[in-house]
Amino acid sequence: PGFSASGWTNVSGTYPDQSYWSCGPVICDRDFAKVGYAPTDYVLYRSMFRFPSGSFAHGRVFDAVFSITLKHSSSCTAHNTELWHTGDIGAGTTWSTSAWYGIVTSNSSQACNGAAVRNEWAVGSLAQGIADSALGVLAVGLKAPKEDSTDYWKKFDPATAYLTVTYDLPPNTPDKVTVDSRPCGTGVNRAFVGLPGTPTLRARVTDPDGGSVTGRFELDRIRVDGTHVGTGDDLGQGSVPSGQAAQVTLAAGALDRGDTLVGSGDWDNDGHTDVLVRDTGGHLQLLPDDGTS
Repeated sequence: PGFSASGWTNVSGTYPDQSYWSCGPVICDRDFAKVGYAPTDYVLYRSMFRFPSGSFAHGRVFDAVFSITLKHSSSCTAHNTELWHTGDIGAGTTWSTSAWYGIVTSNSSQACNGAAVRNEWAVGSLAQGIADSALGVLAVGLKAPKEDSTDYWKKFDPATAYLTVTYDLPPNTPDKVTVDSRPCGTGVNRAFVGLPGTPTLRARVTDPDGGSVTGRFELDRIRVDGTHVGTGDDLGQGSVPSGQAAQVTLAAGALDRGDTLVGSGDWDNDGHTDVLVRDTGGHLQLLPDDGTS
């Protein structure tokens, strides 16, 4: 998907405290996004842009490109224009207040004959960093590598500034989890399975991007001392449409696993007789009874 700039501005090293965010009563210097040292009035410019990034927050970015149309260059020889990661911009942004964190990449181009030229800069690593931090805004700036030379002077069309991002968002946490159609719970409301048993595990899986999702279940055993240990079972169902339930049915023996009976008693003090077993690893496992079987 692509995003148009939600805001842009010029800043000037010649007039470091002047804001160009909007037209004022005297100055309205927003016809072009200007970069470099102007050969006519000898004013130094940079241009800055902001894009919304909330839609790919926490996602995995495969590719990202900032692009804009070059309308004019002072030189007919292609010269570089640098793209920098910057701080966010607004009405108070000036040369003095703007933050330029570091160069990301550069692009070489020219448009001295007036023919519009589309320019692109790869910003995948920058977009991934913004996605990881979930800042909500990706801000960049264009500047000339040599700001004392009119050879690097360029004018861009700010209305064509565009950010294209190819990304994948992580699936949501599964919900509506059930064991043999019984939801999770505590005490007498907890899901239980009699032994031997082959219960069916279900959970709704959803993905913000839609499409298909793989639902995976992890089977752990809870020891008497409260620690958990995975059984190593690979439980999952692939190609589940987003919003539908993934389900797996445990094979016979998946729960008891050759346990040896140790004894019975009300081990959890709930008034019901429980069973204590020792697994093949020598650890005690508590199999509680809720009084319904």
